Amino acid sequence: MRKTGKYYYERQVDIMKKLMICLLVGVLMLCPLVAMASPGSDGVFVDVQGHWAETVIENAYKSGLMMGMGVNESGFKIFAPEEAVNRYQLAVVLDRVFDLDYGNLRFIKEPVASDYYYDLENDAWYSEAVTMGTINHLFNRMDEFAGGEQVSRIEVALSIYRGFMAKGISVPMIMLMPLYDDTEGLSQEESNAMVFVSNTGIMQGNNQLFRPHDPIKRAELAKVLSKCAELIEMNPPESLPIADIKVEIKEVQSESPLINVDLNIPVISGMSDQGIQKQLNQLLEQDALERKAAMIAQAEEDSDFILSEPYHSYELVSRFYQYYLSNDVLSLYVDYYSYTGGAHGMTERIAYNFDLKNGEELDLSDLFAPESDYQEMINEIVQAEIDRNPQIYFEGEWGFKGIKEDQGFYLENGNLIVYFLQYEIAPYAAGIRTFAIPMASTF
Repeated sequence: MRKTGKYYYERQVDIMKKLMICLLVGVLMLCPLVAMASPGSDGVFVDVQGHWAETVIENAYKSGLMMGMGVNESGFKIFAPEEAVNRYQLAVVLDRVFDLDYGNLRFIKEPVASDYYYDLENDAWYSEAVTMGTINHLFNRMDEFAGGEQVSRIEVALSIYRGFMAKGISVPMIMLMPLYDDTEGLSQEESNAMVFVSNTGIMQGNNQLFRPHDPIKRAELAKVLSKCAELIEMNPPESLPIADIKVEIKEVQSESPLINVDLNIPVISGMSDQGIQKQLNQLLEQDALERKAAMIAQAEEDSDFILSEPYHSYELVSRFYQYYLSNDVLSLYVDYYSYTGGAHGMTERIAYNFDLKNGEELDLSDLFAPESDYQEMINEIVQAEIDRNPQIYFEGEWGFKGIKEDQGFYLENGNLIVYFLQYEIAPYAAGIRTFAIPMASTF
C-alpha cells in the first residue's frame, strides 16, 4: 500500500514527541543533583545551610577572616563548621584579624618561624603568621609549636587578649567578674583573658560554664573573630610616633692560635641628643671590649693548655639580633658565647634598657608603680609557664624560686621579657629561658 503525506506527517510528530520525552527525562534526572549540591542562592558553603552560625560564617568569609576547607566530592565549597581548630589555623586567622606587624621591634636580620620553634618550616602556608604571632607573644613560648594540635577555648581567649594588648587597642567595658563554675584552676593571666573576652562579648560561656579546656570549633571561631573585628573597627589602635633612631652593628674580629674573636657591637644613631648617644655607644663598646680583653688575658694565661692536644683555641662571639624602640625607651640585648674547652661553650645574655631622655639604664622596678608588688606578679606568671612544661626545668632547690633583685629583662611589643641563663633554672640543653609578662601599656 502506498504511503500518503499524512502518514509521513504523523510519523514526524511521533518522533518529535519521543525526543521531547527524552529531553524532559534528562532534565528531571539532573535537577535533584543540582538541588542537592547547590549551596543556595546567596551562600558560599554547601555544608552550613541551616547551621546556627550560617550567617556568621558567610560574613567571616566575605570579610576575609576565614576561608573554607576545600571542596566536597561534587566540587562545592565546604567550611566544616564542626571541625576543631588547630594551632596552625589559629595563627593564620589571628594574623588576619589583628593585622600583625613588627610593632616597635626592629630586627637586624628578618626573623623566620624556625628561629622560635624547631618543628616549623619557614616556607609553609602558616610560617609568616606564626612568626608574627610569636613576635607579638600571642602564643605561649614553647620549644615546639605543635601546630597540628587542637586549641582550647582558653588558649583562644588568651591569644586574643594578648593580641589586643600587643596592638595597643583599648576596649571600653564594664569591669565585672563573670561567674563560671569551671574556671577555678586557671592561672592569673588566663583568668584575665577569660574576663576580657567575656565582658567584651567576644567569647562567653553558658549554663555557668566557660568550658575553658574544650576544643574550639570552626563555627564558633568565626563568631569570635567577627566580634574581634567589630571591636577593632570601633576602637582602632592608636598610632604613636616612634623616635627616628637606628641601631646597627660594628664588627670587631681577630684571630690567633690562642683565641678567635668575632663581636657584633650595637651602634646607635639618629638621637637628637648627640651627647647621650655618644655616652650610650661608649658604654656598649666598652662592655664588649672589656670582655674581649679579659678573654685574651685568660687565653694567654692558659696558652700551654690551649696549644697542646686535645685542647682547642678559645672563642668569644657576640650576636645582636633585635631592639625595641619608642620615644622614651631603647631596649636590646647582646648574646655573648664563650668557649674555653670542654664539651661546649656558654652563652650569656646581657640586656640594656635605656631611658632616652637622660641616657640612664632602667631597673626592673622603674617599669612599675612604686607600691606595686610586681615581683609576686612576675613570679606567678613564670611559675605558671614552668608548670605547663615541668619536664624542661630543674626541681627542688635547683628550680625556680623567684626573680632576683638584678633580674635580667628587656622589652618587646606590649611585653616585659624576663630571662634566665643556662643552668639557672633548667639544664644546658634548655638554653636561655624567656618568659613574657604582659604590660598594660608600652613605653
